[in-house]
Amino acid sequence: MKFQEWANTKDRIHLLECNFIDIEQDDPNNVTEFECFFGGIDRVGDIATLLPNLKCLKLLIDPTVSNLDDIDKCRDLEELWVCECSLSSLGLIALLSELKKLILYDNLLMDLSELGLLNNLKILDFSNNNIIDITPITALTSLVQVKASNNLIQLLPSALKHLENLEELDLCGNRISSFSTLAALCDLPNLRSVMFQGKDSPSNPICSLDNYFVWVKSLLPQVHKIDEIMLESELLHSNIYKHLDSMRLNTVTKMQQLHSSAWIWSQDYLKSIYSMRNHYIKDFQVRMSATKASVPKTVQDEKELEAYLNEINDRAIAADEHFKERIYRLMAPEQLFEWRTHLVDALMRVCDTGYVNIFPVQIHPILYGHGHGHG
Repeated sequence: MKFQEWANTKDRIHLLECNFIDIEQDDPNNVTEFECFFGGIDRVGDIATLLPNLKCLKLLIDPTVSNLDDIDKCRDLEELWVCECSLSSLGLIALLSELKKLILYDNLLMDLSELGLLNNLKILDFSNNNIIDITPITALTSLVQVKASNNLIQLLPSALKHLENLEELDLCGNRISSFSTLAALCDLPNLRSVMFQGKDSPSNPICSLDNYFVWVKSLLPQVHKIDEIMLESELLHSNIYKHLDSMRLNTVTKMQQLHSSAWIWSQDYLKSIYSMRNHYIKDFQVRMSATKASVPKTVQDEKELEAYLNEINDRAIAADEHFKERIYRLMAPEQLFEWRTHLVDALMRVCDTGYVNIFPVQIHPILYGHGHGHG
């Protein structure tokens, strides 16, 4: 198709002129890059028909673009931009096997599963969308740069470890709130830059936690740049690790003290339970002796007294067995100590990092746990 045939409206003529295309002289077969903004085309397939050797296509600021159903006609594309549109579906984009750069910022995307296996993709930008789950990108093992700012991401899948070539990751303006989430990034050997907040970007909840910067650096030692701050300076490195060493020293000291008190507590707790049981048994013995001493010693009375004391004794034995069963359900000192140290560790996380994860069994071992008995 010639440009003269395709340019049958003022909008199309204007579009070609904006791409510096001479309608009369240029050959469509020689055009490898095309930019379309504020509309101007009805279907992506029309561009593919007009420009068969297209390598780079940019669709910008066009609210009429909601899907890429016929994008598969642009099989040779190496770079695709669909930005500030109304894109909610990626269509057959997975068929663009030559794609190396994909820019999708400012759209309405909620799902990335249609990306498929774009094995050559190195740069991916899906900022300003509604993405919650980024698991689909873990299959794109050639990725070097990912921009995922201003989405709804809370968790980072462990499968991110497969992105061994990843160097830059932008997660500004998401919902990441725990340092434990960053474990997914620990095994990325080439990761050099991460962003959770920026000068012109919203932050994640994690950024408000105490010692945020130091903890990110300690968890991701391979990173050279955090939130646009370069860490090349030896002085900066030194200050960070001095701070971290100080935190660790204080933490270890506090934990040793609290662990010691936790062991004393667990021992005293069980001692108090056994003291209660012994007091309970002694109370029965005193009551039986007092009852026996107060009754006249006639043959008839002695038989009635013996029967009455036997009944009390049986009740005492039954009560003691019940008490033993309840004690058996309690944790052994070592298990109580382990539970108590969970609380210590949680306390230290609050002090040093500002966050804590508490599971029901850590709240109360008797109500939520299961005792294992002890002698």
